[in-house]
Amino acid sequence: PTRQHAALSPYLESMNHTGFEVLFMHQLIDEFVVGHMGDYNGKRLVSIESPEVETKASEQTKEGLSAEDATKFADWLKNTLPERLEAVKVTQRVMSSPAVIVGHESSMMRNMRKMMDQGR
Repeated sequence: PTRQHAALSPYLESMNHTGFEVLFMHQLIDEFVVGHMGDYNGKRLVSIESPEVETKASEQTKEGLSAEDATKFADWLKNTLPERLEAVKVTQRVMSSPAVIVGHESSMMRNMRKMMDQGR
């Protein structure tokens, strides 16, 4: 992935409209190190892929499903893929993308696994 791909990520959509600062990390070790720092100069550092990140879409971009339809869709997903999904949550985190997947396994762990595999 390139910086250009990262800038187009659905995870970044709402960050661009809310004023959150985003630090692009492209080395496998980056997220591991930053994850252990916790904060920097009083600012909490959180992965953009984290379920903890919650933003609100701006009023100008509130398009798409109604709250009722979004809830129906979430229920459909839960019933269709119960063995593959831990949870489904309706959110305003994305604006033009239909959904984002936030996993119970942190991206830091996935990246650490990649690093370990590269060392073999």
